[in-house]
This record gives sequence, structure tokens and C-alpha cells, in this order.
Amino acid sequence: MIKYNNIVISIIAFSVIIFILTLFMLNNNYYSVDSAILFLNTTLFGILFAFNYVRTKNLLDYINIYGVYFYLYTNSIYINNIFFQKENYLYLDSMHYLAIASLITYVFFSLGYNFYYNQINTQNNSNEIGFEYNNSYTLLLWSIFTIGLLMEINVISTVGFIDFFSASRASRLLIIQHSGLLALYTDVSAFVSIVSFYMIIKYNPKRAGLTSLFVVSFIHNVIYAVFTVSRGDFLFQIIPMLYVLLDYKKIKKTTVIYVSLSLLVLFAFWKQIIPLIILNKSNQISFPGLPSEFSIWYFIGEDVLSTMSHNLLYGKSYLDSIIGLILPLYDFESLSVWYIKNYYGGIFSLGGGRGFSTIIESILNFGWCGVIITALLYGLIFARLASNKNKNDFSYLIYIFSLSYAYKLFRSEIFAVFKVYLWVYVFLAFITFVLAQKVIGKLQVK
Repeated sequence: MIKYNNIVISIIAFSVIIFILTLFMLNNNYYSVDSAILFLNTTLFGILFAFNYVRTKNLLDYINIYGVYFYLYTNSIYINNIFFQKENYLYLDSMHYLAIASLITYVFFSLGYNFYYNQINTQNNSNEIGFEYNNSYTLLLWSIFTIGLLMEINVISTVGFIDFFSASRASRLLIIQHSGLLALYTDVSAFVSIVSFYMIIKYNPKRAGLTSLFVVSFIHNVIYAVFTVSRGDFLFQIIPMLYVLLDYKKIKKTTVIYVSLSLLVLFAFWKQIIPLIILNKSNQISFPGLPSEFSIWYFIGEDVLSTMSHNLLYGKSYLDSIIGLILPLYDFESLSVWYIKNYYGGIFSLGGGRGFSTIIESILNFGWCGVIITALLYGLIFARLASNKNKNDFSYLIYIFSLSYAYKLFRSEIFAVFKVYLWVYVFLAFITFVLAQKVIGKLQVK
């Protein structure tokens, strides 16, 4: 069993190694600022990650997953510049500005999270049973999964099975985006896979139907993620399942560390590894550093901030997002749509997009004050989900679903982060564990 102190020592040692490397690089003025920022980010990441881990005692707690994503998305551009792309040095006017904004976000996110976090309420009692499981829940989940499959078939049939899976990733995303609400089929399938797995682990029902549902939905989702080269669809179900196994003490912490490191590599190099596996194109695969998609938000920030006027939004995008999340028919232009429409009209006309970032959104709304305030609020929101997760099955599930969305805080504006999370995962969890529980309970009484 790994002691918490050993984890802390390892992270601090990692920070020291980075510090020594950066000292050598500081002698070269060309990389001095990059090296200094990388050192600062690495040191504070090591300190905060160690503190957050000791406090939560769970490697897969939201704040720890968020910290890893912070490190990847903030430092990828600097790691590539220093270690991999010396001859093709990438410089953006606002990159240091955005890197510091991201670091401030992580610091205040951690402060907000730890201010609210209640470790007592997060301690799981795996023997506590919330309700008596029966076949009605299995039938309900099978029905949801069937609906998801029908949605998927409808989308794929618009172009044909072969054309859909042989299309480029960009072309396939356009097909899916033009499908409207039917495009949510991958999330519906992921919901069923995660929930059925959770029920098996917690309630251990002696029924083959639920196990069969999990196996079928899980295999389906993994195959789809591999053939569409979608790391998001793969990790969306793996991370919550791994958390459940750790939380219910079905897996050792050492195993979690090894699996987490493997998932981290897979997450970073998914688009290089998957073609190598399924197409065996080893001669076409190269690893010239961290993928550019980790630094896309820097380019978005460069576009927006370089043309940004002094007129801030003062919360308009947040207000629109809240109304839009509550009223799906509310018509407004999200920041990701506004960005692609105004900066890349050609891509917009095809229905494509590039995402956005909650960090850039906070700057657009309230400047530097927005970075601090929104980071604190995000920390409080996710700490509340973590602290209340063991109140009932519904609370537990909406928390573990949120773990898969941590990286989206660096890839999307707040509306896009919560849209699918609320409309699919929270909504279906509410139907399954709140409404259905009451209906099934009444039928059992009768």
C-alpha cells in the first residue's frame, strides 16, 4: 500500500527535476521565459496536487483530475518549445498572459474546492443500500440503450455505414453535428454503460440481464470510440468506472496509479496510438511532442485577445448560458459559435468548430477579476458535487459523470461544458434514480 507521504515526496522530486532542467535552459535567453513559466507551473502543480491528494485521499477526485488536465493544457506549448520543437519555436503574443491566467485559475479553483470540500461526506459506505434493486431497473436501462442505438443507426444511415467510419474525423463530426439531438447517441450509450456497471458493483444483483447489458454497451462503446478515433467517448466511461472501483475498494491504489498513467499516455497520444493499433501504420506514426490540440485554446485566446476591445461582456455569456441550459429552445449565440463565425467563416459555413475555453470566457466577461471569481465558483460547484455524492445514487452518479468533463473546462465555454452533462447524464439519472424509483416503489407496494 502506497503511503500518502510517498506520493507527496514523488511529486516534489518531480518538481525538483524540472527545476534543475530549467536552470540549464535559463542560460539561453531564447527559452528563458518559457523555462521560467514551465518551472513555475510545474512547481505549483506539484505542491497543489500533493496538497489536494492528501486532503481528498483519492487520486481520482475531481480536483486531482482537473489538476492533471491543467498541467497538460497549460504547459504543452512550453514543453514542445523546449524539448521537441527548438527549430520550430512557436510564439504567440498572448501565450504567457494566458498561461498565467490558467495558473491563477488552478490556484483559485483549488482554494474554492478545498474551502467547501467535506471529506466526511465523501467517505463511501459500500454496504449502504439505497433501494431494493429489481428487474424493472434493468428493463429501463435496456430501453434507454435501445433508444441510443436507434439514434446511432439513424445518424449513420444518412451516409452509410462504410462511408461514416471511413470518413475523416472532421467530416464525421460534421455529419454528427448536423444530426441535431440525435447526435447525443454516444452519451446515451455511455450513460447506460456507466450506470449498469455502478449497479453491479454496489448492489451485486444476481441477474444476468444487467451484466449482459453492461458487457454489450461497454463493448459497443469501446469499439465505436476506437473506430472513430474518439478519446472523449472512450474516457467518458473509463474514468467513472475506475473511480467506482477505487471508491468501493475493488481495486488497489497502486493499480489505480498504473492505470491512470496509462490512460494519461493514451489521452495525450490517442490519435497516434489508435491508427497504429487498428491500421498497423507504424511507419507513418511519429511523436514530435504533445499533440497540438492541447494548445488550441492558446490560438483561440490569441485570436480573441488580439482583437478584443475594452468593452467587457460583464456576465452576458454566463446569463445566456444559464437561460439556455434551463430553456433548450432559448436562441442565443454561444461564444464558441461566435468565435468560429467571426474568425473562421469558412469553417463556420460548413458547420464546423474549434471549441473555446472557460478561461478565455472569464477574461472576456470580467477581465482578470473574472479569472479569479469564476475559478472560485467552479471550485465551489464541483466541491459541492463531491461532498454530497454519497447522499443517494442520483448524487453519486452526477458526481462521477462530472469527472469525465473536467478537460472540457479547457476546451469549451461554460454552456458547452454543461449542456450535454445536464441534458443527457443528469436528466437520465434523474429519470432512472428519482422518478423511476418512486414509480417502481409504488408498484411494489401495490
